[in-house]
Amino acid sequence: MADEFERIAARLTQRLGFQRSAYLRLTGERPMLISSYPRSWTSRYFQLGYQQLDPVVRRARAEHRCSARRGPGRKPRAAPVL
Repeated sequence: MADEFERIAARLTQRLGFQRSAYLRLTGERPMLISSYPRSWTSRYFQLGYQQLDPVVRRARAEHRCSARRGPGRKPRAAPVL
């Protein structure tokens, strides 16, 4: 499943004009990262705890907490376009 996700993410990344992509799941016991970034970079990212500082990750966590508090079946508010 992860291999298929990586292939799809790579195609989409190219079509959108980006060089790299990353998917980070922080639920569960261990973070799961599917990324086209070099392993040396992603290892350093986690070793230095950047996932705690990364503004994209922080926003995703905050929005997840907000939608979880609304309860199932309720539509989350639309995020502002940046």
